[in-house]
Amino acid sequence: MELDRCRDLRPSFVAYVVKTADRAMELRIETHLSHGCASCAGKLEELQEAFQTVPLAAGPQPLLDGAADLMAKNVGATPQIEQIIPIVYPDTNERRLLLTLVILFGVALAAGAFWGRTQLETVHDAKVLLQTERARTRQAVGQYRDLQARAQRVDAHLDAVTNPRITSHDLRPGLNDSRARAFVDAEGGSLTLSVTALPGPTPFVVQWGAEEAWTDLGPLPDAASTRGGALSLPLPEGATLPASLRIVDGAGAVVIQGPLEPPP
Repeated sequence: MELDRCRDLRPSFVAYVVKTADRAMELRIETHLSHGCASCAGKLEELQEAFQTVPLAAGPQPLLDGAADLMAKNVGATPQIEQIIPIVYPDTNERRLLLTLVILFGVALAAGAFWGRTQLETVHDAKVLLQTERARTRQAVGQYRDLQARAQRVDAHLDAVTNPRITSHDLRPGLNDSRARAFVDAEGGSLTLSVTALPGPTPFVVQWGAEEAWTDLGPLPDAASTRGGALSLPLPEGATLPASLRIVDGAGAVVIQGPLEPPP
């Protein structure tokens, strides 16, 4: 319910004092006074004293002309004191509020921990998958490079067999009947060597011999030395036939050796 202000009620103070105000106005004035308005209470007290000094010989007497208006004017000219109504909040259960906050905090922690664990598991799974794919990629690249090398060796071997300017030479058996065949392109300055599996310590080295001097042409790849295969090597500058060719092991022992004769 909206509370009345002093200036809303003071014009009715005279009627209230002489008991001519209606019941609704009386209740409004009394409610206003119950809120502790000392100014309005003082005005009503002054009005009551004023009316008590007027003798009533035969019941209520009318006021002098203009008296009521003057009194209302005086009352209305009194400064209004605005009532400050305190705001009263309902009682709260602090224990219950504290318990609710603790529960909410615990739920938040549990949710954070669950979300964090889920994220960590997801990141771990992604790392494992990435490592697996990287390993597969490296394996595929290695296999591709191995196939490339084999294809180059096959191409060189086929060219050595079919090219008329290339001479073929079978080297005598070495240790454990190891064998080798050399295809020499003296004009092109290259040598293609096909070998079987070789026993002995690695690495094996291919050497070119001319006038009792030996020149290293290059190492024999592990794959060719252990499983057999073919490889191409460059000849020394100005190399011609006749010459000699040999393969030595890591200890310097000759594994295979043979002469390289010029074509007839």
